[in-house]
Amino acid sequence: MAILVIQHSKISDPGLLGVSLRAHGQRVRIVRVDLGQPLPNDLDDVHGLVSLGGPQSANGNDAWNAPELELMREAHARQIPILGICLGAQMLAKALGGEVATMAKPELGWVAVRATGIGVEDVLHAGIGWT
Repeated sequence: MAILVIQHSKISDPGLLGVSLRAHGQRVRIVRVDLGQPLPNDLDDVHGLVSLGGPQSANGNDAWNAPELELMREAHARQIPILGICLGAQMLAKALGGEVATMAKPELGWVAVRATGIGVEDVLHAGIGWT
């Protein structure tokens, strides 16, 4: 079993997420859709799905767009955990019936994130020292 990581751009690699997953004993399989690597035909060997960022749009017509949306729908139906980052979050929203639209002007910024009580207890955050 592996965590499937979908990479859309050379500049948007798994970074510290990949390091952390491997440090916790996870096998990580990276598919570079931007280089034409095909997505898997099934999710039988996948127990987690991560869709990374990139300069594209979830509304784009890249060759991998529709297959990735379908793979996300299948992962959701199978209750496989999915993490979308930036473009990946747009893709996940669209795959599950949400709308992705262009903003009037760009938004950029950083904010401090604090976990709620429920968030601290979530298995996804196991081992994180929240303050």
